Amino acid sequence: MARFFFFSSLCLSGVLFLLVSSVTRAETGAWTTFSSIGDVRAIAFDAGDLWLATGGGAVRFEPSRNRFTVFTNTDGLSGNDLTSVAVDRNRDVWFGTLGKGLSRRRRDSGAYRTFLILDGLASERVSAIYMEENNLWVGTDDGISLFLWGRDVDEGRDTFVFSDAYRASRGVPTGDVNDLVLSVSTLWVATENGVVSASRNAPNLKDPASWTKFTVAHGLPDNRVTALTIKEGDVWVGTRSGVARFDGVRWLPANTGLFSTEIRDLAVIDGALWAATAAGTARFDGLVWTSAGGGAGSQGPRTLIQTPDRSVWMGPAADGLARLVSGLWAFTEPDGPLLNDVAALAVDKNDVLWAGFQHGGASRLDPQGWTTYRVSDGLVAGPIVMVAQTPDSAVWFGSFGGGLARLNDQGTRDKSDDAWERFDQRNSLLEGIPEDPAFVVVNAWALDPVGGQWFSNFGVGAQYLDTQGVWTTFRPRAGELSSARIRSIAVSTDSSVWFATDNRLSRYFPSLRTWAVYGMTEGLPSPQVNAVVAATDGGVWVATDAGITRFDPAGVTTTFGLPAGLNTARATALAIDARDGLWVGTPAGAGRFDPELFAWEVFTPSSSPIADALVKTLAIRQTTGEVWIGTGRGISRYESGVLPVRPTLSEIDVYPNPFDHSRGDDTITFACLADGSQVSILTIDGLLVRELPSSQIVAQRIRWDARNQQGHPVTGGIYLYIVSAPDGSHHAGKIAVIR
Repeated sequence: MARFFFFSSLCLSGVLFLLVSSVTRAETGAWTTFSSIGDVRAIAFDAGDLWLATGGGAVRFEPSRNRFTVFTNTDGLSGNDLTSVAVDRNRDVWFGTLGKGLSRRRRDSGAYRTFLILDGLASERVSAIYMEENNLWVGTDDGISLFLWGRDVDEGRDTFVFSDAYRASRGVPTGDVNDLVLSVSTLWVATENGVVSASRNAPNLKDPASWTKFTVAHGLPDNRVTALTIKEGDVWVGTRSGVARFDGVRWLPANTGLFSTEIRDLAVIDGALWAATAAGTARFDGLVWTSAGGGAGSQGPRTLIQTPDRSVWMGPAADGLARLVSGLWAFTEPDGPLLNDVAALAVDKNDVLWAGFQHGGASRLDPQGWTTYRVSDGLVAGPIVMVAQTPDSAVWFGSFGGGLARLNDQGTRDKSDDAWERFDQRNSLLEGIPEDPAFVVVNAWALDPVGGQWFSNFGVGAQYLDTQGVWTTFRPRAGELSSARIRSIAVSTDSSVWFATDNRLSRYFPSLRTWAVYGMTEGLPSPQVNAVVAATDGGVWVATDAGITRFDPAGVTTTFGLPAGLNTARATALAIDARDGLWVGTPAGAGRFDPELFAWEVFTPSSSPIADALVKTLAIRQTTGEVWIGTGRGISRYESGVLPVRPTLSEIDVYPNPFDHSRGDDTITFACLADGSQVSILTIDGLLVRELPSSQIVAQRIRWDARNQQGHPVTGGIYLYIVSAPDGSHHAGKIAVIR
């Protein structure tokens, strides 16, 4: 499904959400990717609409409705980190990805097909696509693949079919492709090592002798060539050091007036040459470059295109999509998280998701959508590596270098009444790292039972802020805090405070003011401790570079290796769900360990639609079982179905009601059941139709297929249902079945 849709359930405390218009209920096992689409790498025109290749997936933009629709790996796209896009004569859309091959979306069905090395692709790191009517050229880091228009027997239709590949690893000088263009019968290729060209009619393009290479020795401003375009038969290149035109022999620089020589794209717009540079967009009149379009976003433009209706569009490196209106760029920002490189996640007491990003900034997700916070709003600068909420509803943000910030948002997404406070070395006991006293790092947090807050002041030690606003500093000492480099903090049910550090695990007993230190001698598999989390049963889990360890309430340690499916021993993040299951993040994916069954579930890019293998942070919405997974390529939400124990019946959600087989209904769901419930279906006069045993309950839901005990479909009419819980509570109601 395209991102994103709203859903609700009567047994939830509030309305939960996602972005499309229809209301639906999330199913156990469902995945959704939330990604930033502000970094637009390429744009293609499709019958009035635009397709965008972004750092967070594929996007269809409908200018007439000013509407974005986002498609990610959970919809079938092979990857979310896209580089290029093209639309063929079937109006199928082709996307190049970084490391996930070539992905094609069929217009007629919306189905995706992925082309990998096994399908003939030169490499799975696709960087450029150039499409002609009968030829599709695909540039990668190991050369070029050619697809020809023809009959695909498996699909039973005409489409582009793989023909050949010209690989740099086999001697063809076409490695590290950045752009492709065709001029009459010559194929031009921009690479990291110059420009290469060849006649498309050459008898053997696998022969290196078929190619001609151009470098700075031939007049190029730079060997790193980033863009190509054809204007009035001339070939123009953009490089990291400016623009040049080919005169048939040499490359002639054309940089007069150019305010930035870092060229990201070239395009011909209304007959003139335009450049997307690191500092903005520029127009060339044949002699001099001048600034065009005004401000091009906070990180400059990436790509330019003019559509058949003469509209001019710019894809920026951030900030969404821009259209040239009265000579100036007008931006349209889609709803979504600020960035994709997630460093911290937290779910607050109102079930709002908060995210901090590696390159600065933060976002929150509530039923109305996303809200973004920047330094200009009051947030501290630097990577936001810690997010947490205190009982007074304040949200705290820790940064890598900028200190600590506290937000009182008044419980709303309206930023006009926000109150911010910042803490650093100037107004608190927080200190900078030894190398730079002004570089204050706060990267971990925990709350104790009396409301006091523990912070990791990385490079210094631990800081404690009590409920009266008094700070206390704890520095490393032998037999106490084992390192100033604290990665994670947890407070266990006995009120002791646990510190995961780069040199063992430390534990502080506040009532006694004593310490304990645990290393390999005490049972840890590694002294490098990356995360620690406390379970509700009094146990504590520890993540290390060599597996995970559990400390039970009696102090007994048990070490577990990670499952083979994760193919790593390093655990990077931990979280506890509503049934005390342990969620583990690793550089290879995520897993859930059931300590009662000693069983693992594993989620990797090859076994699930997780946004990326590198899991950096985890957060769980306990009331719904939603597991939020922060990666370097967006946020994944997994509907785990692990819900808090429900001992008694209260509200029951039954849907669809009425059940109408003609509209495609196939089951009736009874949701919000107490653990161990049994559901009985009866006729209106009390005859038993079907019993649904508690063994069929999944995530406090059970389904009835509208069949009787003998397996035959029931006739249309009104039926009674009775739900019975082990504690003696009951719930009854009616269902309408339409046949």
